[in-house]
Amino acid sequence: MSSILSQKKIRVFLWIIIFLLFIAGYLLIVQPQLEKINTLKSQISVDKAFLKTANHQVDIGQSSALDSGYTVPETVATDQVVLDLRKAETESSSEVQEFSMNGEDEEKSSVASEEEDNILTELQSLELIVQVQSPNVDAMKKFVDSIEQGKRLYTVQQISMPANLETENAPLIFTLKIQTYHQ
Repeated sequence: MSSILSQKKIRVFLWIIIFLLFIAGYLLIVQPQLEKINTLKSQISVDKAFLKTANHQVDIGQSSALDSGYTVPETVATDQVVLDLRKAETESSSEVQEFSMNGEDEEKSSVASEEEDNILTELQSLELIVQVQSPNVDAMKKFVDSIEQGKRLYTVQQISMPANLETENAPLIFTLKIQTYHQ
C-alpha cells in the first residue's frame, strides 16, 4: 500500500513538473513571440496609415513639388538665390567661382498651377550656371544636397566636371546648371 501511495505521489509530482514545464515554455517562448507579433501588427497598421497619407499628398507633376513646402517668390529675388548659394558654400567648405543667371521665355518655362480659388498663376523659371571649387567629392555632394534641400525649389539639371582629374589632392572644379522658379 505504501508503495502504491508513493507511486501515486511520484506520478502527481511528475504531472506537476510537466505542467510547470509547459507553463514555463509558454512564458519564455510563446508569450514573447506573441508580443512581437502584436508589435509588428501595430507597426504595419501605422505604416499603412502613413502610406495612405503619403499617397494622398503625392501628386505627379511640378505643381505638387511646389506645394510640398517649397516657397515660390513673387519676384526673381536674386538676393535670396545668392544667400542660398553662400549657405551651401559654408556648409560644404566649397567656393563659388563663377555665377550667372538666365531667365527663359515665358512660353517655354511657365508652369501652370491652380490655386485654391481656381485662379491660374504662371511660374517663370530662372536658370543658374554656377562654377564651384570643392576640396573633394564629399564636399561637392554636400554642396549639391544643400542647394536641393533649401526652402526654395531648386532643380539641379546638370553637373559637369573635367573627365581627367590631374591629381587626387587637387581641388575639384565643377559646373552646376540649376533651375528655380518665380511668379
